[in-house]
Amino acid sequence: TPNSVSRRVSLLSVAMLAGVLVLISGVMAVVAESRSRESLVEWAGGQRRLRVLAAIDQGLSAKAALRWAATLSAKGGTELIVAQVVWPPAEHSRLGVPGPVPLDHLDPAIEKRLEEDFRQWAADVPEAARARLVLAPAWGRVDANLAMVGSIEGANAIVVGSHRRTLLARALLGSVSNGVVHRADTNVFVVPVTAEDRAPE
Repeated sequence: TPNSVSRRVSLLSVAMLAGVLVLISGVMAVVAESRSRESLVEWAGGQRRLRVLAAIDQGLSAKAALRWAATLSAKGGTELIVAQVVWPPAEHSRLGVPGPVPLDHLDPAIEKRLEEDFRQWAADVPEAARARLVLAPAWGRVDANLAMVGSIEGANAIVVGSHRRTLLARALLGSVSNGVVHRADTNVFVVPVTAEDRAPE
């Protein structure tokens, strides 16, 4: 039927797009179903903007994810969002902010400091200066919260970094990127840490 042919063409288009992205950058592309899949096809055809969410924690793998997302953003037709999941008690302790810890939002002083930290950390990624920063207070799993933020923000793709840990290390330490892949309801790109990311600044 025409619908089944159209669906196969869409699947092939996305598979080719994901394959090209993997070949040129070494990332692992996990393409979601239906609406999320179609958003990639429409973006590739210049028919819509792509909302890309880069997940960060200001570590090495996060910088790899941000750089790759910025490169994708530089190709045009994209909106770059940067999301950081924050555990409020840890930030209150780290920054010495007194008073009770809010359950559903961040203290304004902590928000301001985290944004300043992000802008400084991401200063070597020019596209990051134009990105919208989302600071999400969370009390549960980081991967589950990132997937939820992606859904709330209507992201067409989530970009996460990976340390390329061994299977044993993943079993012992866990893997945020693997968790996002299994929990997100949209496309996910997993970006490995490179030599550039490991180089001292």
